Amino acid sequence: MTFSSKVMVSPPKGFIIHVKGPIDIDHFYKNAPPWFDRYKYDFTESEQIEKNFPQGNEIIMGWLGERKINDYVQYTIEVKILIIGVKKVGNIYHGEIKINLISHVDLDYAEQFQKNPFTKFLFYIYNNFIFKKKIIEHLNKLEKETLDFNDLIKSLLKHYR
Repeated sequence: MTFSSKVMVSPPKGFIIHVKGPIDIDHFYKNAPPWFDRYKYDFTESEQIEKNFPQGNEIIMGWLGERKINDYVQYTIEVKILIIGVKKVGNIYHGEIKINLISHVDLDYAEQFQKNPFTKFLFYIYNNFIFKKKIIEHLNKLEKETLDFNDLIKSLLKHYR
């Protein structure tokens, strides 16, 4: 296994969570983002779009969590949320929610080693021979955090089940 500047922790298409039925959107939105603070990630809501359709509203959200470990390593968790067919029945929303959770370790995120062919060669040597064991430790740590967040999302979506 050779390491490039972006080392995937999640599967390439991400962890996918798909739920259809009653959804407590307010509960989900209130309790999911604080997870990033708990793990000391810088949280950004990259997008939030709501479209009205006769068959129900569509909500698109994007979240980005980044945590700088040091000057060379950064953890990144991207969350893409699509909620379709949202209708409010009483105090409960019904619809279909799809969440895509992608995580990766960014090496040389400031791109200090990407300036010329010689530094790119040093980057390759450093990552694949000198720093390899430490990179694997970072991958394992981010995988545990990603799975923890994945479990939180699943538990929040089971709020009405």
